Amino acid sequence: MLCLTIPYGLYGKNILLINTAAFLYNIGFLSFAMLYVSTYSTKRMDLSRSASFNYQGMGASQWLSMLPGFLLPVLILLPFNYFKLFMMGYVLIGVIGLTGLVLNKTLLGVVTRQFMMYRYTMSKGFRE
Repeated sequence: MLCLTIPYGLYGKNILLINTAAFLYNIGFLSFAMLYVSTYSTKRMDLSRSASFNYQGMGASQWLSMLPGFLLPVLILLPFNYFKLFMMGYVLIGVIGLTGLVLNKTLLGVVTRQFMMYRYTMSKGFRE
């Protein structure tokens, strides 16, 4: 998807930096955060039902799991925007994503251990 947004760089290098930082954050941090939070899910979902507006299996924990996706970047950018250091905030978000990419083996190990601890609880919930 990043390749599709590169032409927006013609509007300004800031747009390209923001898109790259968002890409790195999503790939390097948010993917592991979502995998970790999904190990707490115990509700069964019927995949044969309609996909649009199907909130079956959605509970409060699933809605709260979306907070790192949109609230954490805003909280990171707020202090930088206050001091008029806009680009430094985006660079920090990109660095968080790059750190997640560098530590992907470690983070995947954490997610795997979490899954192994909750696998029976999850399978019991899916059988109901």
